[in-house]
Amino acid sequence: MAFDQLAEAARGEFLRREGLHSDHIEAWRKSMQSGLEAGAGAPVTRAELNELKAENKELKRDLHRKNGALAETTALLVLKKKADLLWGTGENE
Repeated sequence: MAFDQLAEAARGEFLRREGLHSDHIEAWRKSMQSGLEAGAGAPVTRAELNELKAENKELKRDLHRKNGALAETTALLVLKKKADLLWGTGENE
């Protein structure tokens, strides 16, 4: 049953039971209405959807490439540190 359909006494009881004030209900209504109005914009067209999918795919590909490059760089740094520990660096000689 909706809050608006409750009798006045039942509304008061509901608000007290839930620890709310009537201002909370009004604020929630306004927030809900503004959210509905904001989301009621023009629907995404198929062309826009395809463009977004292509952009998403490109970004994922780029991220995968960068993750690979980062992993390779990390591995090279670890190998360099190990080699420096085993054979020393040219600075001390």
